[in-house]
Amino acid sequence: MDMTPEAFRAKQFLARLERTDVYTNLAWTGNIGPEDLYIVNMMKTKPGKTSEWAQLEQKMMLPIQRQRIKDGFSKGWGAWRRFYPRGTSQPNDGLTVDVVGPLAAFPKSMEASSYEAAARKVDPKIDFAAAVAQVLASRDMVLSEVYRAVTVVTRK
Repeated sequence: MDMTPEAFRAKQFLARLERTDVYTNLAWTGNIGPEDLYIVNMMKTKPGKTSEWAQLEQKMMLPIQRQRIKDGFSKGWGAWRRFYPRGTSQPNDGLTVDVVGPLAAFPKSMEASSYEAAARKVDPKIDFAAAVAQVLASRDMVLSEVYRAVTVVTRK
C-alpha cells in the first residue's frame, strides 16, 4: 500500500508521540490572541479534595479573575480538570491558565496585590487570607510554565 507524503508525515508524528493528556474545562473568561504569553499552572489536588478544588476555581476564582481582566491585570483565565489518563500516579490532576498578553504586560500581571483588590471588588466582606488558605488546602502547585501563543483557533 502506497502512502501519500502527508500520510507518511502524520504516521511519523504519531510514532514519536510520547504522551497525551485530556482535560475538561471547568471555567474560562477573557481571550487569548497570537503572540500573547500565557502561564500554565499544573496542580495536584490533595487527597479527597479534587471536587472542592474544582468548586473553588469555579465559584471563587472565576469571579476574581473576571475582575482582574476588567482591571487590566490579565487578558484571560481558565481552569481544567484532568480527564485522561487518570490515577494518583499522574503528576497533576488539574491546571489553570493565566493569559498575560504581550511580554510588556508580564510584570503587571504578576502583581500579587491585584488578586486581593479584585477579590474585594467582587465581595467587599471577603476574608482574603482565609480564602487563600482554603485554596492552598485543596491543592499543591506542581509546576508553572510560560508559553507564547503562535496561532489561535476560535469557533465562529
